[in-house]
Amino acid sequence: MSSISFQECEPMSPINAISNKHSWLIGVSLSTLGYGVVLTLFILTLTLLRITKTRSKFTNNLLRVYISLLFAIDTVATALALYATTGALVDRHCPEGYIPVNPYFGKSNVVYCLLNLTSDTLLIWRCTVIFNSSRIPRWVYMGIPIFFLVTSLGVGIPAVVLSTMRRSKFNDRLLMIYVLITLITNTVITAMIVTRLMLHRKRVANILGRVSAYTGIINILIESALIIIVVDIFFVVTFAVYSPSAAIAFQMWIQVQAIAPMLIIFRVAQGKAWSGSSGDVATISQPIILISQETSIHKSSKGDRM
Repeated sequence: MSSISFQECEPMSPINAISNKHSWLIGVSLSTLGYGVVLTLFILTLTLLRITKTRSKFTNNLLRVYISLLFAIDTVATALALYATTGALVDRHCPEGYIPVNPYFGKSNVVYCLLNLTSDTLLIWRCTVIFNSSRIPRWVYMGIPIFFLVTSLGVGIPAVVLSTMRRSKFNDRLLMIYVLITLITNTVITAMIVTRLMLHRKRVANILGRVSAYTGIINILIESALIIIVVDIFFVVTFAVYSPSAAIAFQMWIQVQAIAPMLIIFRVAQGKAWSGSSGDVATISQPIILISQETSIHKSSKGDRM
């Protein structure tokens, strides 16, 4: 236990101490359930990528490597959170009226940061794929998310390094700033993806009279990884007000960082996700509709003459 978490105890009223311990247990239970979802998605996605031949072999292999790396990091993060929880509840002994400090912060922060970076990298890739067929310059739709990612790393690396050494108010604030920048990064990327998909949805509906398969509500929610934003906000708010629920939010955050990318790649493996040519549907369809209309008008006028 001493190798990954801080050993300090902090004074707390008996009622608040019980609430914190309950939150640790609830959080680790939800995290275990979430890990089961990650494991299921990993197996299904890996199987689909192995049997599907619609993409290049290089792309399939790259996606297999990515989900394997993501699954490995999430497994380590889940094990560390479980170890920290049992250590705080069983192994750590604090005096009467004291409770162990947050067991999830310490050297394990490095793993959590890697998990977050791996998740954000996939979102940037999806943002690039979705905007690839748009008229927006590449440097805009790639530059904005990369700028926020670099900013996040610029604050995150010192925050994580310092937080692994010792616990202090400055380190806690720096860690909070890192979490806020991560939330902003995810929000910007999600907003870009949702805006692009909604505009495409409207355009296709106006031209074809029906909604594209790539712009259904469920698909938009998955492609934009909106679930990450929801859990990020939950974690930031509870952590900022020192709520016992922060432990629940954090352990949910661990699994969501893996679930959202896994869902995206699962749909890619199914062939249901947005591809590089999806944005061209409206552009290709419009001339076909115009030609069809002209042919219909020509036939109608010819029939009137007869």
